[in-house]
This record gives sequence, C-alpha cells and structure tokens, in this order.
Amino acid sequence: MHSLTPIARLGAFVTFSCLCFTTSLGASGSSELLAGWHGDLRSAQQQALEEDKFLLVDLYADWCGWCRRLEQDVFADPQFKAYGDLFAKLKVDVEDGGEGSRLQSRYGASSLPTTLILSPNMVLVEAIRGYAPRETFMSHMKRSIAEYRKQEVLYDRLLAEADLEVLEPLARTLHQQGDGARAAQIYRKTLAERQQTPQERAWNLYRLADALRLDGDLKEARRALKDSRLRAIDARDSTLVEACDLLTIQLAQDGGLCDETTLALEAFLDTYPKSNHRRNAQRALAAIANNPPADCT
Repeated sequence: MHSLTPIARLGAFVTFSCLCFTTSLGASGSSELLAGWHGDLRSAQQQALEEDKFLLVDLYADWCGWCRRLEQDVFADPQFKAYGDLFAKLKVDVEDGGEGSRLQSRYGASSLPTTLILSPNMVLVEAIRGYAPRETFMSHMKRSIAEYRKQEVLYDRLLAEADLEVLEPLARTLHQQGDGARAAQIYRKTLAERQQTPQERAWNLYRLADALRLDGDLKEARRALKDSRLRAIDARDSTLVEACDLLTIQLAQDGGLCDETTLALEAFLDTYPKSNHRRNAQRALAAIANNPPADCT
C-alpha cells in the first residue's frame, strides 16, 4: 500500500504519514464531475460491491494540468465512456484533507495524475501513473485486470497448498496491495503454527490487526491490536507500542468515531512529544475540531 514510513519498514503496514480525517463527503475543489462519476468513496464502493465492479479512482489536484488533460482526452472520450461503464468511478482531490488525501497516502500515489484500479474490497489492482492517450490507457487497464485475475487464482492455490516459508513473504505482498482478507489468513496461520519469540508474536498480531482493518473487520482488529500492544509492553518494544497507538487512531477513524479519534490523538500527543508523527496527529486533531464529518459518532 502504501508509502512506508520508518516504522512501517520495520514491519508495520498501516499508513502513518497521513493521519487525515475525512471532513467532507463530496469532491472538493473547482473540478466538476463527469456524468457517471462519484465524488465520495462511500457511494462509489457501494456501487462496486452491489454490482461486482472494479473501482476506477482518478486522483487529481486543481493545479495539475496533466490531470485535466487525462480527463479531457481519456475519461471524456466516448469510447472510454463505454468501457468505463464496467467500473464504479470515483474522482477525488488529493489535497482535500479527507478521502482524497487518505487514498493518496494509502496507495502511495506520489505523483499526479494517478489512476487507481481497485477491487470492490479496495485491493489494489494497479496504479497507473501519469498521462497516456486513450487507447494506450485502456490497454493498460485491460492488461492489469487480466493479470490481477490470474494472480487471484494463484494466491488462492498457494493459500490452500503452500507452507509458511512461501506464505509469509506472500502475506507482505498481499498486505501492501490492501488484500487484508488473504493477508490475515496467513498471519493467523503463522500465529497458530510458527514458533515465535514474544516480540515476533507481538509484531505478527499487529500485522494481523492491520490486515483485519483493511478487510473491514474492525472488532477483530481491535482485539488483535490490544493483544499486540500488551505483548509489546512486556517485550519493551517502544517502536511497536507507538505503532499500536497509531493504529488505534486509524481504527477509530475508519469507524467514524470522532470522539474516540480525538481522545486517541490527544493521548498520542501527550505520550509521544518527540514522535515523527506528531505534526500529522496535530493536523488530524485540528481537522476534527474545525470541520467534523457529517457522520461523526
């Protein structure tokens, strides 16, 4: 997934670099939506799930000239529109401080334009970076989807047949793609079958928690995270304890729990005065205070 921070390179997969709370449910900026495109993730993903379609996500910014060219030359083209009906389509501004910023960070979109192809469950199929003419762009999309379907078959066969020596590296690949369900399956197998030091077990529980979060199972994610944090304290692994506290914030955000997110952010700022993630936590806290989402609970 994801542009990995120093903590992430040690084995944490949750995105720490953009603690940004969703503050609007629609597309921001001056760019207008083409017909058939969504301006918020919730409605786009709902369509993808209900109609069993891939998600096509246009990540843009108002200052990005090539983003406008991509929309005019590709997305607005009649031949692309016909092909695009096979997708649930989403357009989001990466500078909105909300959904767009979070999607950019989650999938490591470091340049614009970036077009994401995602499964209905938000697994990364492909990130198409930059501009290309319509025919080239569509060919890239079709090849990527065909390759992803082959990979799904391979992954499921490996999950059924392979041993942990093969599966554990695969778990990292799946996790980076956002395939929380398959990654969690491997982490559970590792926890059940692999002899581990207390510290290794704590990290694997953390990885399981984040994989479950990606899969939308927030209840089980919280349970695994609580176990991980307790074990991290016992192992005196301060890096993992901090990672757990950051993931606690992310879980509250994902659940739309504004009060819980606020308390977790405040606790993080009190506990980690020298953290590299302090500035992002402060920004996230200010975003909730200044413009809370409409669906806050």
